[in-house]
Amino acid sequence: KAWEELIKIRRETDPSQPWIIHGFRGKPELAKRLIREGFLFSVGEKINIDSLPLIPINSLFCETDEDDVDIRDIYQQAAHALNMRLEAFADEIAKNVRRVFPALPPPRPYYPDEEKD
Repeated sequence: KAWEELIKIRRETDPSQPWIIHGFRGKPELAKRLIREGFLFSVGEKINIDSLPLIPINSLFCETDEDDVDIRDIYQQAAHALNMRLEAFADEIAKNVRRVFPALPPPRPYYPDEEKD
């Protein structure tokens, strides 16, 4: 119900900036619909492994906003679900951040041997 309202508002406003779905964990059917509507996606700890492969890599972000986990754990989980090398996945996410948030400093590269803070 709320998804239909969100889609309607996005269509009516025709925004120039991307709209990112925070903490997406919806079913594949919803992912497909939101992709068609031009939404981007951010995933956290509770990743829907059936939906994640449907999301274009250039439409994907990772987050820890609602979770008490290290972002590296989210990256590892998502990269594994997509059958991607962790470093390649992290590079793609960094490209997305630079493209969508050009005023932010770019994310640090992922170093697997780096100790967690």
